Amino acid sequence: MYLRFFIVVALFLMFLGPLQEISQNSIQALADETEEYDHNDSDYDQEDKSGEYIVIAYNDLGMHCMNNEFSMLSILPPYNTIMAQVIKKGEEPEIITKGVKVEYRLLENTKCEGTNFWDYVKQLFGIDVAPCTGLKGKTLSGNMELQGSRFVAEGIPVTPFDNGQFNPYPTAEIVVKNASTGQVLAKTQTVVPVSHEMNCHKCHGGSGNAETMSNILKLHDQKEGTNLANNTPVLCQDCHADNALGKTGRMDIPSLSLAIHGKHAEISSKPGCYDCHPGPITQCLRTDIEGMQNCEHCHGSLQTMASSIKNGRRPWLDEPKCSNCHNGDEMDTGNELYRNAKGHHGVYCETCHYEPHAWWPSKLAKDNQQAINLQGSAGPLGMNCLACHTSIPDDDSGPHGYTFNDLQKTLNVYNIAPPAPIDRWATKDQPLSGPVYKISLTDQEKSKVKVEPQMLVPSERQGQEADLYFMICFKDYSQCSDIQHIGKVVLSNVVTFPILSSPTDLSMIQGDYYIFIGYAQRQDFTDIVYSFFEVDL
Repeated sequence: MYLRFFIVVALFLMFLGPLQEISQNSIQALADETEEYDHNDSDYDQEDKSGEYIVIAYNDLGMHCMNNEFSMLSILPPYNTIMAQVIKKGEEPEIITKGVKVEYRLLENTKCEGTNFWDYVKQLFGIDVAPCTGLKGKTLSGNMELQGSRFVAEGIPVTPFDNGQFNPYPTAEIVVKNASTGQVLAKTQTVVPVSHEMNCHKCHGGSGNAETMSNILKLHDQKEGTNLANNTPVLCQDCHADNALGKTGRMDIPSLSLAIHGKHAEISSKPGCYDCHPGPITQCLRTDIEGMQNCEHCHGSLQTMASSIKNGRRPWLDEPKCSNCHNGDEMDTGNELYRNAKGHHGVYCETCHYEPHAWWPSKLAKDNQQAINLQGSAGPLGMNCLACHTSIPDDDSGPHGYTFNDLQKTLNVYNIAPPAPIDRWATKDQPLSGPVYKISLTDQEKSKVKVEPQMLVPSERQGQEADLYFMICFKDYSQCSDIQHIGKVVLSNVVTFPILSSPTDLSMIQGDYYIFIGYAQRQDFTDIVYSFFEVDL
């Protein structure tokens, strides 16, 4: 018995690697700077605390690009879209489309700053819109409209700046109210990604603003015999068809997607994806799913993008599908794009898996917060059926053909104690049982597992540098490992403990034990905040 325990501890430690300070990538650094929003609106005095309703919100694309300089040309305007699905929990959950009003509002990036778009919108798009108003009439707060079985706010003109600071991942709040009484039934927060980090200046010179765009137009005139530089501002889609804006363009020239990908594929020093799509700071592809951290994994190279359009692919309308890699029930969305497809009992794919390029779990902590709030885990909804169901279903109609037993039988990890200061890891009271917390099974083999428990960090500790620790004990405390130091982090609103970061065969770590996790600044642990987890294999 003891030999098995020490094998378990050794395996856990093996995957930790050398003790070192954990670096924060640019995405996490941006998340660390964002404080949780604290509202005081009177509407919330009427909030329904029963948890009978839930709402899950997301962006349609997972990233929106825009150019901040419009005096020369426009590639993409400020135009963001939030979608939300409302569900009434029950033995058989119900998708709600009637009797509710769904509202949205940006909590950050609330000034439409950092762009001159509204100075040129009439010349570019032929319509007058007030400052900080989008092409569809949306502002940074308002009502969402029912489309299909979810609610949508299309064309929100959010820009990537918050009081002068670059912030490509602002937060929006979505609130569901009873349409008759105004009572708040549910609310959530989601990321509204937006960036102007297109980096044209890396090849075309200038500083990325008017000079750069003027250089592009002059080169276009030189290569194509046009006279664009003397007729600014130019809307590229007036000539080049673009499904993103619904512009048909001219039939005798390439679409905008083909022109850009095709031309750049021909040059010797080909740009990378993040040279045009945002970007080395933004890093819009932020999913943490294994094997999905490379744009070309799904989209292919510049040459592939261009040749596929020449062979009939419609940009923005014919995109990679999950079934290109995944087999099984409800994986093939047919002619529907992922963002418009439905799966388990009519729930949209994005509702369970989140937005493209940030599929749960995401590297950006604030992306994961909705999933954590609903099921205690940053993975796709469904890892805990009680996110939507009021009891565990006893049939075989789980998502993608899985049953509850398929999802749960291989490993159960329970959060059985709330975060609280303790004295040298000693506990005085029997901990309370709680929901399934953080566990992530690989898609390829359900017999492999990653263990990366997470803790919410109180606002007064956020921004502090702290050491992360963990310890493993048999459930009867007959044997415990030493306290293991993972490394240092700067605490954000959520802290992750990478105990098993690589998918590991479950047969190698069988047992029933507790995993303790905690963070502290002091070496004597007098300021430690901890939680612990019951593991049953």
